[in-house]
Amino acid sequence: MSWQFIMVYLRRSGERLKLVSGGLPLVRHDCGDPVGTQCFKLAKLALMPFGAEVY
Repeated sequence: MSWQFIMVYLRRSGERLKLVSGGLPLVRHDCGDPVGTQCFKLAKLALMPFGAEVY
């Protein structure tokens, strides 16, 4: 692995943490459920940006 890949992965792990921590309170409420679900989908894309399928 190159150092550039490692740096991108570390940078994206911070984005993933923000999206998951922001999505958890939204999913607990009825009105925020669609927005919280989208936060989890974006967190998955932050983890695996290439070749990931989001449903």
